Amino acid sequence: MKGTLAPRQFPKLLQNLPLVAPPNCTRRRPGAEAVPLYDSKMRKSLFALAFLGMVGCALAPAPSPKSTVERFALGPQGSEPISFTKVIVRIPAGSQVGTEFTKKGRKGGTPLYWKTNLSLRDEEFRLSAIDELQRYGYTVVGAEELLFERSLAYEPRFLLGGVITELMHNRYGPEAGYYATAHVAVEWQLYDQNLRKIIFKARTQADLRRQKDQSTAAVLLAFSKALESLLTQREFVSLVAKTPKPTSPAKKDSYLSVPRCTSLRVFSLPDHVEKALDAIVVVKAAGSLGTGVIISGEGFVLTAAHVVKGVKAVRLQLKSGLLLDAEVLRSDEEWDVALVKISGSGFSCLPLRTDRDPMVGEDVFAIGTPAGVLDFSVSKGVVSAVRELGGRRLIQTDASVNAGNSGGPLLDRTGHVIAIVSWKLRPERGYEGIAFAVPAQEAIKRLHIAF
Repeated sequence: MKGTLAPRQFPKLLQNLPLVAPPNCTRRRPGAEAVPLYDSKMRKSLFALAFLGMVGCALAPAPSPKSTVERFALGPQGSEPISFTKVIVRIPAGSQVGTEFTKKGRKGGTPLYWKTNLSLRDEEFRLSAIDELQRYGYTVVGAEELLFERSLAYEPRFLLGGVITELMHNRYGPEAGYYATAHVAVEWQLYDQNLRKIIFKARTQADLRRQKDQSTAAVLLAFSKALESLLTQREFVSLVAKTPKPTSPAKKDSYLSVPRCTSLRVFSLPDHVEKALDAIVVVKAAGSLGTGVIISGEGFVLTAAHVVKGVKAVRLQLKSGLLLDAEVLRSDEEWDVALVKISGSGFSCLPLRTDRDPMVGEDVFAIGTPAGVLDFSVSKGVVSAVRELGGRRLIQTDASVNAGNSGGPLLDRTGHVIAIVSWKLRPERGYEGIAFAVPAQEAIKRLHIAF
Protein backbone atom coordinates (compact mmCIF):
# COMPACT_ATOMS: atom_id res chain seq x y z
CA MET A 1 0.00 0.00 0.00
CA LYS A 2 1.28 3.40 -0.94
CA GLY A 3 2.78 5.30 1.96
CA THR A 4 3.15 2.21 4.14
CA LEU A 5 6.59 1.30 5.52
CA ALA A 6 7.69 -2.31 5.38
CA PRO A 7 9.06 -3.74 8.65
CA ARG A 8 12.57 -3.90 7.24
CA GLN A 9 12.48 -0.12 6.66
CA PHE A 10 12.05 0.65 10.38
CA PRO A 11 15.71 0.33 11.45
CA LYS A 12 17.03 2.71 8.81
CA LEU A 13 14.28 5.23 9.45
CA LEU A 14 14.61 5.13 13.22
CA GLN A 15 18.40 5.25 13.27
CA ASN A 16 18.12 8.92 12.37
CA LEU A 17 16.06 9.73 15.47
CA PRO A 18 17.93 11.54 18.28
CA LEU A 19 18.89 9.54 21.34
CA VAL A 20 18.33 12.34 23.84
CA ALA A 21 16.25 11.30 26.83
CA PRO A 22 13.55 13.67 28.11
CA PRO A 23 14.70 15.64 31.15
CA ASN A 24 14.60 13.97 34.58
CA CYS A 25 13.48 10.63 33.19
CA THR A 26 15.88 8.47 35.16
CA ARG A 27 15.36 5.54 37.45
CA ARG A 28 17.52 4.98 40.50
CA ARG A 29 17.98 1.46 41.72
CA PRO A 30 18.87 0.89 45.39
CA GLY A 31 22.62 1.36 45.81
CA ALA A 32 23.17 2.21 42.15
CA GLU A 33 23.83 5.31 40.11
CA ALA A 34 21.01 7.00 38.22
CA VAL A 35 20.47 5.04 34.99
CA PRO A 36 18.82 6.67 31.97
CA LEU A 37 15.69 4.95 30.74
CA TYR A 38 17.32 5.04 27.31
CA ASP A 39 20.49 2.94 26.97
CA SER A 40 22.15 1.38 23.95
CA LYS A 41 20.64 -2.04 24.62
CA MET A 42 17.15 -0.62 24.42
CA ARG A 43 17.68 1.11 21.05
CA LYS A 44 15.37 -1.04 18.94
CA SER A 45 12.47 -1.21 21.39
CA LEU A 46 12.79 2.46 22.22
CA PHE A 47 12.78 3.48 18.56
CA ALA A 48 9.60 1.53 18.03
CA LEU A 49 7.97 3.18 21.03
CA ALA A 50 9.10 6.57 19.86
CA PHE A 51 7.58 5.96 16.45
CA LEU A 52 4.28 5.09 18.09
CA GLY A 53 4.29 8.33 20.08
CA MET A 54 4.92 6.75 23.47
CA VAL A 55 8.28 8.25 24.41
CA GLY A 56 8.92 10.25 27.54
CA CYS A 57 8.16 9.75 31.19
CA ALA A 58 4.86 8.11 30.21
CA LEU A 59 6.75 4.84 29.97
CA ALA A 60 5.46 2.57 32.70
CA PRO A 61 8.06 1.91 35.39
CA ALA A 62 9.79 -1.42 35.25
CA PRO A 63 8.09 -4.03 37.43
CA SER A 64 9.51 -4.03 40.93
CA PRO A 65 11.38 -7.21 41.84
CA LYS A 66 9.48 -9.44 44.21
CA SER A 67 10.33 -8.54 47.76
CA THR A 68 12.20 -11.08 49.84
CA VAL A 69 11.26 -9.33 53.08
CA GLU A 70 9.18 -11.55 55.34
CA ARG A 71 5.73 -10.10 55.98
CA PHE A 72 4.72 -9.95 59.61
CA ALA A 73 1.43 -8.78 61.16
CA LEU A 74 1.12 -6.61 64.24
CA GLY A 75 -0.25 -8.64 67.14
CA PRO A 76 -3.57 -8.06 68.93
CA GLN A 77 -1.81 -6.08 71.64
CA GLY A 78 -1.28 -3.26 69.11
CA SER A 79 1.67 -0.89 69.04
CA GLU A 80 3.30 1.68 71.24
CA PRO A 81 1.97 5.20 70.50
CA ILE A 82 3.33 6.32 67.13
CA SER A 83 2.93 9.56 65.21
CA PHE A 84 3.39 10.11 61.51
CA THR A 85 5.14 13.45 61.36
CA LYS A 86 6.03 14.48 57.84
CA VAL A 87 6.56 13.57 54.19
CA ILE A 88 9.28 15.29 52.18
CA VAL A 89 9.07 15.01 48.40
CA ARG A 90 12.64 15.16 47.13
CA ILE A 91 11.67 15.89 43.54
CA PRO A 92 12.99 19.20 42.15
CA ALA A 93 10.23 21.63 41.19
CA GLY A 94 9.76 21.63 37.42
CA SER A 95 10.90 18.01 36.98
CA GLN A 96 8.83 15.99 34.54
CA VAL A 97 7.18 13.18 36.48
CA GLY A 98 4.72 11.87 33.92
CA THR A 99 2.46 12.54 30.96
CA GLU A 100 -1.24 13.06 30.46
CA PHE A 101 -2.76 11.50 27.32
CA THR A 102 -6.19 12.46 26.08
CA LYS A 103 -6.21 11.05 22.54
CA LYS A 104 -6.62 7.55 21.21
CA GLY A 105 -3.28 5.93 20.53
CA ARG A 106 -1.73 7.97 23.33
CA LYS A 107 -0.38 10.62 21.03
CA GLY A 108 0.35 14.23 21.81
CA GLY A 109 0.58 13.80 25.55
CA THR A 110 0.95 16.77 27.88
CA PRO A 111 3.97 16.53 30.20
CA LEU A 112 3.28 16.66 33.94
CA TYR A 113 5.79 18.72 35.90
CA TRP A 114 6.15 18.55 39.66
CA LYS A 115 4.87 21.70 41.40
CA THR A 116 3.88 23.18 38.03
CA ASN A 117 0.85 21.23 36.86
CA LEU A 118 1.09 18.35 39.35
CA SER A 119 1.33 18.82 43.09
CA LEU A 120 0.26 17.16 46.34
CA ARG A 121 0.29 18.69 49.81
CA ASP A 122 2.14 17.19 52.75
CA GLU A 123 -1.20 16.92 54.59
CA GLU A 124 -2.57 14.61 51.89
CA PHE A 125 0.33 12.18 52.28
CA ARG A 126 0.13 12.46 56.06
CA LEU A 127 -3.59 11.64 56.19
CA SER A 128 -3.03 8.67 53.87
CA ALA A 129 -0.28 7.45 56.19
CA ILE A 130 -2.46 7.84 59.29
CA ASP A 131 -5.28 5.87 57.61
CA GLU A 132 -2.86 3.08 56.68
CA LEU A 133 -1.35 2.92 60.17
CA GLN A 134 -4.80 2.70 61.76
CA ARG A 135 -5.91 0.10 59.22
CA TYR A 136 -3.08 -2.15 60.40
CA GLY A 137 -3.91 -1.65 64.07
CA TYR A 138 -1.21 0.84 65.06
CA THR A 139 -1.92 3.25 67.92
CA VAL A 140 -1.66 6.54 66.06
CA VAL A 141 -1.13 9.81 67.91
CA GLY A 142 -1.46 13.19 66.23
CA ALA A 143 -4.58 12.54 64.18
CA GLU A 144 -6.38 14.72 66.63
CA GLU A 145 -5.75 17.69 68.89
CA LEU A 146 -7.07 18.25 72.40
CA LEU A 147 -9.12 21.38 72.98
CA PHE A 148 -6.93 22.68 75.79
CA GLU A 149 -3.68 20.78 76.06
CA ARG A 150 -2.04 17.52 75.11
CA SER A 151 -2.19 14.93 77.85
CA LEU A 152 0.95 12.89 78.56
CA ALA A 153 -1.08 9.88 77.50
CA TYR A 154 -1.05 11.31 73.99
CA GLU A 155 2.72 11.75 73.71
CA PRO A 156 4.00 9.18 71.20
CA ARG A 157 7.11 7.15 71.79
CA PHE A 158 7.84 6.75 68.08
CA LEU A 159 7.90 9.28 65.24
CA LEU A 160 7.71 8.03 61.65
CA GLY A 161 8.52 10.07 58.58
CA GLY A 162 9.30 9.50 54.92
CA VAL A 163 11.22 11.00 52.02
CA ILE A 164 9.77 10.37 48.55
CA THR A 165 12.73 9.91 46.23
CA GLU A 166 10.88 8.68 43.15
CA LEU A 167 7.50 9.72 41.84
CA MET A 168 5.97 8.94 38.44
CA HIS A 169 2.37 9.53 37.45
CA ASN A 170 0.70 9.05 34.06
CA ARG A 171 -2.90 9.78 33.13
CA TYR A 172 -4.93 8.36 30.29
CA GLY A 173 -8.22 9.99 29.32
CA PRO A 174 -11.36 8.10 28.25
CA GLU A 175 -10.18 7.93 24.62
CA ALA A 176 -6.75 6.65 25.72
CA GLY A 177 -8.02 3.90 28.01
CA TYR A 178 -9.26 5.88 31.01
CA TYR A 179 -6.85 4.97 33.82
CA ALA A 180 -3.92 6.31 35.81
CA THR A 181 -0.61 4.78 36.88
CA ALA A 182 1.75 5.74 39.66
CA HIS A 183 5.15 4.72 40.97
CA VAL A 184 6.40 5.89 44.37
CA ALA A 185 9.62 5.06 46.24
CA VAL A 186 10.01 6.17 49.86
CA GLU A 187 12.89 6.20 52.33
CA TRP A 188 11.47 5.76 55.86
CA GLN A 189 12.96 6.73 59.21
CA LEU A 190 11.70 5.72 62.67
CA TYR A 191 12.67 7.91 65.61
CA ASP A 192 12.49 6.70 69.23
CA GLN A 193 11.79 9.63 71.59
CA ASN A 194 12.88 7.60 74.61
CA LEU A 195 16.29 6.90 73.10
CA ARG A 196 16.37 10.22 71.20
CA LYS A 197 17.72 8.71 68.03
CA ILE A 198 16.72 7.12 64.71
CA ILE A 199 16.45 3.39 65.31
CA PHE A 200 15.29 2.10 61.93
CA LYS A 201 15.60 2.96 58.25
CA ALA A 202 14.09 1.25 55.22
CA ARG A 203 13.25 1.88 51.60
CA THR A 204 10.07 0.60 49.95
CA GLN A 205 8.36 1.26 46.66
CA ALA A 206 5.07 0.50 44.99
CA ASP A 207 3.45 0.65 41.54
CA LEU A 208 -0.27 1.09 41.03
CA ARG A 209 -2.77 1.21 38.17
CA ARG A 210 -6.19 2.74 38.87
CA GLN A 211 -9.01 2.24 36.39
CA LYS A 212 -11.51 4.96 35.47
CA ASP A 213 -9.55 7.68 37.19
CA GLN A 214 -7.27 10.51 36.14
CA SER A 215 -6.68 12.06 39.55
CA THR A 216 -3.68 12.10 41.88
CA ALA A 217 -5.45 9.46 43.98
CA ALA A 218 -3.26 6.90 42.23
CA VAL A 219 -0.16 8.56 43.70
CA LEU A 220 -1.59 8.54 47.22
CA LEU A 221 -2.63 4.90 46.89
CA ALA A 222 0.85 3.94 45.66
CA PHE A 223 2.28 5.82 48.65
CA SER A 224 -0.04 3.84 50.96
CA LYS A 225 1.10 0.57 49.35
CA ALA A 226 4.72 1.54 49.93
CA LEU A 227 3.88 2.22 53.59
CA GLU A 228 2.05 -1.11 53.79
CA SER A 229 5.31 -2.82 52.80
CA LEU A 230 7.01 -1.10 55.73
CA LEU A 231 4.28 -1.86 58.28
CA THR A 232 4.50 -5.59 57.60
CA GLN A 233 8.27 -5.95 57.90
CA ARG A 234 9.20 -8.11 60.87
CA GLU A 235 12.00 -5.84 62.07
CA PHE A 236 9.78 -2.73 62.01
CA VAL A 237 6.87 -4.48 63.74
CA SER A 238 9.12 -5.89 66.46
CA LEU A 239 10.38 -2.40 67.28
CA VAL A 240 6.99 -0.70 67.69
CA ALA A 241 4.80 -3.56 68.95
CA LYS A 242 3.45 -3.16 72.46
CA THR A 243 4.52 -5.79 74.94
CA PRO A 244 1.44 -7.15 76.67
CA LYS A 245 1.39 -6.63 80.41
CA PRO A 246 -0.24 -9.08 82.80
CA THR A 247 -3.50 -7.73 84.15
CA SER A 248 -5.68 -8.75 87.04
CA PRO A 249 -9.44 -8.25 87.26
CA ALA A 250 -10.62 -5.20 89.16
CA LYS A 251 -11.64 -5.82 92.72
CA LYS A 252 -15.32 -5.51 93.45
CA ASP A 253 -14.69 -2.84 96.07
CA SER A 254 -12.89 -0.70 93.44
CA TYR A 255 -16.23 0.13 91.86
CA LEU A 256 -17.95 3.25 93.12
CA SER A 257 -21.70 3.07 93.59
CA VAL A 258 -23.45 6.10 92.12
CA PRO A 259 -27.24 6.54 92.51
CA ARG A 260 -29.02 6.86 89.19
CA CYS A 261 -30.52 10.14 88.08
CA THR A 262 -34.29 9.97 88.56
CA SER A 263 -35.25 13.62 88.09
CA LEU A 264 -36.02 13.26 84.38
CA ARG A 265 -39.70 12.95 83.62
CA VAL A 266 -41.12 14.26 80.35
CA PHE A 267 -38.19 15.70 78.41
CA SER A 268 -37.73 16.80 74.82
CA LEU A 269 -34.98 18.86 73.22
CA PRO A 270 -34.82 21.59 72.17
CA ASP A 271 -38.18 22.42 73.84
CA HIS A 272 -36.94 21.74 77.38
CA VAL A 273 -33.35 22.88 76.98
CA GLU A 274 -33.64 25.18 80.01
CA LYS A 275 -34.26 22.12 82.19
CA ALA A 276 -31.12 20.52 80.78
CA LEU A 277 -29.05 23.60 81.61
CA ASP A 278 -29.86 23.18 85.32
CA ALA A 279 -27.72 20.03 85.30
CA ILE A 280 -24.72 21.65 83.57
CA VAL A 281 -21.76 23.12 85.48
CA VAL A 282 -18.78 25.24 84.54
CA VAL A 283 -15.64 23.55 85.87
CA LYS A 284 -12.94 25.92 87.13
CA ALA A 285 -9.58 24.31 87.88
CA ALA A 286 -6.10 25.75 88.25
CA GLY A 287 -5.23 27.21 84.85
CA SER A 288 -8.07 25.40 83.12
CA LEU A 289 -11.77 25.84 82.47
CA GLY A 290 -14.28 23.43 81.03
CA THR A 291 -17.76 22.00 81.43
CA GLY A 292 -19.35 19.12 83.33
CA VAL A 293 -22.71 17.42 83.66
CA ILE A 294 -24.38 16.27 86.88
CA ILE A 295 -25.38 12.63 86.42
CA SER A 296 -26.82 11.96 89.88
CA GLY A 297 -28.91 13.94 92.35
CA GLU A 298 -26.23 13.13 94.93
CA GLY A 299 -23.83 15.53 93.20
CA PHE A 300 -21.72 13.28 90.97
CA VAL A 301 -20.37 15.10 87.90
CA LEU A 302 -18.76 13.77 84.70
CA THR A 303 -16.19 15.93 82.90
CA ALA A 304 -12.98 15.58 80.83
CA ALA A 305 -9.77 14.43 82.51
CA HIS A 306 -7.66 17.15 80.91
CA VAL A 307 -9.88 19.82 82.49
CA VAL A 308 -9.09 18.63 86.05
CA LYS A 309 -5.61 17.29 85.40
CA GLY A 310 -3.19 17.71 88.29
CA VAL A 311 -5.72 18.94 90.85
CA LYS A 312 -7.71 17.28 93.64
CA ALA A 313 -10.34 20.00 94.09
CA VAL A 314 -12.21 22.30 91.68
CA ARG A 315 -14.95 24.91 91.80
CA LEU A 316 -18.19 24.37 89.95
CA GLN A 317 -20.60 27.09 88.85
CA LEU A 318 -24.28 26.27 88.37
CA LYS A 319 -26.62 27.99 85.93
CA SER A 320 -27.98 30.02 88.85
CA GLY A 321 -24.50 31.46 89.43
CA LEU A 322 -23.94 29.50 92.64
CA LEU A 323 -20.31 28.43 93.16
CA LEU A 324 -19.64 25.09 94.85
CA ASP A 325 -16.47 23.30 95.87
CA ALA A 326 -16.01 19.78 94.52
CA GLU A 327 -13.57 16.90 94.87
CA VAL A 328 -11.97 15.04 91.96
CA LEU A 329 -12.70 11.39 92.78
CA ARG A 330 -11.43 9.55 89.72
CA SER A 331 -9.71 10.36 86.44
CA ASP A 332 -8.67 8.36 83.37
CA GLU A 333 -6.30 10.40 81.22
CA GLU A 334 -6.08 7.75 78.49
CA TRP A 335 -9.82 8.03 77.80
CA ASP A 336 -10.05 11.68 78.95
CA VAL A 337 -12.89 11.26 81.45
CA ALA A 338 -13.14 12.17 85.15
CA LEU A 339 -15.65 11.96 88.01
CA VAL A 340 -16.15 14.89 90.39
CA LYS A 341 -18.30 15.01 93.56
CA ILE A 342 -20.18 17.98 95.01
CA SER A 343 -21.12 17.83 98.67
CA GLY A 344 -24.86 17.59 99.29
CA SER A 345 -27.82 16.16 97.42
CA GLY A 346 -30.98 17.12 95.57
CA PHE A 347 -29.20 18.45 92.49
CA SER A 348 -30.81 18.59 89.05
CA CYS A 349 -29.27 15.87 86.92
CA LEU A 350 -29.35 14.18 83.53
CA PRO A 351 -29.40 10.39 83.09
CA LEU A 352 -26.84 8.46 81.04
CA ARG A 353 -27.77 6.49 77.94
CA THR A 354 -25.70 3.31 78.08
CA ASP A 355 -28.00 0.69 76.58
CA ARG A 356 -27.14 1.32 72.93
CA ASP A 357 -24.79 3.22 70.65
CA PRO A 358 -26.08 6.35 68.95
CA MET A 359 -27.10 6.02 65.33
CA VAL A 360 -25.18 7.84 62.61
CA GLY A 361 -27.27 10.86 61.62
CA GLU A 362 -28.98 11.06 65.03
CA ASP A 363 -29.55 14.59 66.36
CA VAL A 364 -27.35 15.61 69.30
CA PHE A 365 -27.02 18.74 71.45
CA ALA A 366 -23.69 19.94 72.87
CA ILE A 367 -23.68 22.20 75.95
CA GLY A 368 -20.59 23.99 77.17
CA THR A 369 -18.66 27.19 77.74
CA PRO A 370 -17.08 28.13 74.40
CA ALA A 371 -14.04 30.39 74.59
CA GLY A 372 -14.24 30.16 78.39
CA VAL A 373 -16.73 33.02 78.69
CA LEU A 374 -19.90 32.00 76.83
CA ASP A 375 -21.41 29.99 79.68
CA PHE A 376 -24.11 27.38 79.02
CA SER A 377 -24.10 27.69 75.23
CA VAL A 378 -26.08 25.09 73.26
CA SER A 379 -25.28 23.88 69.74
CA LYS A 380 -27.04 21.28 67.64
CA GLY A 381 -25.51 18.72 65.29
CA VAL A 382 -25.63 15.07 64.33
CA VAL A 383 -23.64 11.95 65.08
CA SER A 384 -21.26 11.88 62.11
CA ALA A 385 -19.71 8.49 62.91
CA VAL A 386 -18.66 6.10 65.66
CA ARG A 387 -14.94 5.57 65.15
CA GLU A 388 -11.94 3.68 66.52
CA LEU A 389 -9.11 6.18 67.02
CA GLY A 390 -5.94 5.36 68.88
CA GLY A 391 -7.51 2.24 70.34
CA ARG A 392 -10.52 4.15 71.65
CA ARG A 393 -14.13 4.06 70.49
CA LEU A 394 -15.30 7.66 70.05
CA ILE A 395 -18.37 9.47 68.77
CA GLN A 396 -17.71 11.97 65.99
CA THR A 397 -20.06 14.93 65.72
CA ASP A 398 -20.40 18.14 63.72
CA ALA A 399 -22.00 19.99 66.65
CA SER A 400 -20.10 23.24 67.23
CA VAL A 401 -17.66 22.83 70.14
CA ASN A 402 -14.72 24.99 71.12
CA ALA A 403 -12.30 25.53 73.99
CA GLY A 404 -14.51 25.45 77.07
CA ASN A 405 -16.80 22.70 75.78
CA SER A 406 -14.39 20.06 77.06
CA GLY A 407 -16.16 17.78 79.53
CA GLY A 408 -19.60 18.96 78.49
CA PRO A 409 -22.29 16.49 77.46
CA LEU A 410 -23.65 15.38 74.12
CA LEU A 411 -27.38 14.92 74.68
CA ASP A 412 -29.93 13.05 72.60
CA ARG A 413 -33.43 14.41 71.95
CA THR A 414 -34.73 12.97 75.23
CA GLY A 415 -32.06 14.71 77.32
CA HIS A 416 -29.97 11.60 78.00
CA VAL A 417 -26.18 11.95 78.10
CA ILE A 418 -24.72 9.85 75.31
CA ALA A 419 -21.12 11.11 75.49
CA ILE A 420 -18.63 13.53 77.08
CA VAL A 421 -16.92 16.02 74.73
CA SER A 422 -13.15 15.48 74.59
CA TRP A 423 -11.43 17.16 71.64
CA LYS A 424 -11.77 18.44 68.08
CA LEU A 425 -9.65 18.88 64.97
CA ARG A 426 -8.32 22.40 64.80
CA PRO A 427 -10.00 24.63 62.20
CA GLU A 428 -6.75 26.50 61.49
CA ARG A 429 -5.47 23.26 59.97
CA GLY A 430 -8.32 23.21 57.49
CA TYR A 431 -10.83 21.10 59.44
CA GLU A 432 -14.34 22.21 60.30
CA GLY A 433 -17.08 20.46 62.23
CA ILE A 434 -15.04 17.45 63.38
CA ALA A 435 -15.24 16.91 67.14
CA PHE A 436 -15.07 13.77 69.25
CA ALA A 437 -16.69 12.62 72.49
CA VAL A 438 -16.27 9.60 74.79
CA PRO A 439 -19.40 7.38 74.85
CA ALA A 440 -21.21 7.34 78.22
CA GLN A 441 -20.86 3.56 78.58
CA GLU A 442 -17.09 3.84 78.08
CA ALA A 443 -16.87 6.65 80.66
CA ILE A 444 -18.53 4.66 83.45
CA LYS A 445 -16.51 1.57 82.52
CA ARG A 446 -13.17 3.40 82.66
CA LEU A 447 -14.03 5.19 85.90
CA HIS A 448 -15.36 1.98 87.54
CA ILE A 449 -18.79 3.41 88.23
CA ALA A 450 -21.63 1.11 89.24
CA PHE A 451 -25.27 2.19 89.26
